[in-house]
Amino acid sequence: MILDTFKRQAPVLPQFTASYRSIYFEPIIGSGERFVIGIMALAETGESRVLQTLSEKTMRSMYGDKTDQIRGLVSLILESAESHLKAEFPLEQWQPPVSGAFAGMTQKTYSNNGLEGVLFQAITSYASLYKGKIVKDGLSELTDNELPEDEAERNTDSLIQQVKNILQLQPIDYQSHWKKVVRIKENSAITIDYLGARYNANLSNFDVKDIGNALKVAKAKLFDLDVLREKRQHEVFSSEQNYELLIGLKNDAPNDAKDCFVQIEQLADTKNLRVIKKATPQEMADRILLQEKAA
Repeated sequence: MILDTFKRQAPVLPQFTASYRSIYFEPIIGSGERFVIGIMALAETGESRVLQTLSEKTMRSMYGDKTDQIRGLVSLILESAESHLKAEFPLEQWQPPVSGAFAGMTQKTYSNNGLEGVLFQAITSYASLYKGKIVKDGLSELTDNELPEDEAERNTDSLIQQVKNILQLQPIDYQSHWKKVVRIKENSAITIDYLGARYNANLSNFDVKDIGNALKVAKAKLFDLDVLREKRQHEVFSSEQNYELLIGLKNDAPNDAKDCFVQIEQLADTKNLRVIKKATPQEMADRILLQEKAA
């Protein structure tokens, strides 16, 4: 009697069923320091997906000059997982192709939001380094609110929009060049703020309260430019390209902001990249126009 009552009161499970495995990476074998670099998921319908949970920005922050090696290993591991699922082999039979990579136990779950919902469950349970769209959308559904972006990123986005608005007044269309996604490998991509035919720029705003976080954002954008340059240098039809990190910084900025600008300049020098400081959105727009005409 009690069991029957409990069954009637229990919520109905979602119809969508899937299984997933977390993919771990241990950079220094034997250290025990592992983190999740991807999730592989397989639905009972046969739908499958492999999601990279370690972003380019995070890799750059963690590994610096060794990022290219780590990125290559991560791509190799995830491509192996994707090929395994595309070949319709059982999820639990996949084995990582390199030492230092490990697959977690197979977890079965239910979802009201298809495979996206399954990935959301997996990420929030195992992949603490993931900061992408799936988690933001999932948490927004739970709270009925948009999650606030980091202040430095929000201020940078606002600066970019102001520069776009200024360039919109030009007779030549520059709007199609903004926020372009560039695929580096099958499971890896970067976003470039302004991607021209021969001039490429990322923008960062140092006129913020949290200058330390703004510096982190600027470093990530600088590394993205470095990755873009490397990719284009290896293209068959490569051409002369210019790459710049444009920093929004007022002339009367606080000393800590000026110090951070010096730091990002020094880092750029080690990579033979250019950092340009501009005090207003108009000056940034003028810089882009000047470089586009020069190209």
